[in-house]
Amino acid sequence: MNPWVNEAPLVDEVEFSGKWTGFNAWNIMSPELEFCNVAKYVTKSLHDTATIIETGLGQGYVTRRVLSVMKDTQRLITFDHQERWLDMVENVPPSPQFNYELGQPGYLDMVTADFVILDSEPSRRKEELSLWFNHSPPHSMLLVHDTFHDSIEDSDTTRFIKRHNLQGWWFDNPRGSFLGVHGRVKNVL
Repeated sequence: MNPWVNEAPLVDEVEFSGKWTGFNAWNIMSPELEFCNVAKYVTKSLHDTATIIETGLGQGYVTRRVLSVMKDTQRLITFDHQERWLDMVENVPPSPQFNYELGQPGYLDMVTADFVILDSEPSRRKEELSLWFNHSPPHSMLLVHDTFHDSIEDSDTTRFIKRHNLQGWWFDNPRGSFLGVHGRVKNVL
């Protein structure tokens, strides 16, 4: 089934993660509906010419919610490393607001990013966080999925956020997430 054409019914996330009842997801690979809604409402609050970068297009659950509230003058650029997900987007009518690319963003993408949503493979997350931290403007917002910040051992993502003292909020969705605002410019390795 192509979720760009027909979304699967929501089920309790506990079915996939074994944690906390009360969060909703479409399948084991999708983010929680509640995470998607945070992305949606942050997007809705952005200025008229905002640029949004998303990594981990996947099945498009976040993407569709972001697109549903974007102003005509805003722009979304989404990336994924797997062609199979990009092939599904072919059903979406062309729009000057929405570009999707194979691979990951570069520093030139990050310097214009007002809002960055990271939901790619966790193995790519540290590099994406470094790009955002080193190259995005001071006002840029960051939303990260799969932080697993409540587990016994912190993930690379959580360690990066804590080590760089990023200011923001941890969310206790089953797979964890973080929403922050870039408040300083500093190069890190």
